[in-house]
Amino acid sequence: MNPTLKDRTMSNDNDYGDLLPAWKLTLINQCALARGVHPDNLAEIQQELILAVLAYEHDPALGATEHTALNVVIDRQITMLQRGHARRLKRHERYCQVNCVAAEAPEIPSPIPAEDLRLDVQACLQRLPELEREVCAGLAADEPRVAMARRLGLTRYEIDRLIDRLRTAFAAAGLREWVTG
Repeated sequence: MNPTLKDRTMSNDNDYGDLLPAWKLTLINQCALARGVHPDNLAEIQQELILAVLAYEHDPALGATEHTALNVVIDRQITMLQRGHARRLKRHERYCQVNCVAAEAPEIPSPIPAEDLRLDVQACLQRLPELEREVCAGLAADEPRVAMARRLGLTRYEIDRLIDRLRTAFAAAGLREWVTG
């Protein structure tokens, strides 16, 4: 019979025997789950934290209960582990940016020469209202939609509607393949 997550994380049985009281192991699991650790990683977290928990000596003179103080120790250890993991991920990303070659999509040749398309695009642009031509020019210049909306005194949603109209106009002119999403 497979134990449920609650059974695995809250049971009094532990693999550490007399070395670690069950309530401390339960506290480690509860803190880890509360900090977003995936249940499959609980055994790894326990291994990382066991030495810190065993090294902690409670001093009642400080005013906190052992449970409260140990909770802080565990929380700090988990924070350090998560920060270390985040740093490793960032280093890996930087390494890949510098050393990895990005897979480039092969360039698909156009069945129609670009010069011929230019005439079709110009003819389509001439039939558009001035506002839609302004939006088209902004898109061609990679201007962000928000900046385009500010420049033209429109909302971003109005810009989106104009872009939809542009797609329809270009598709009607037979230029659907060259209009990107």
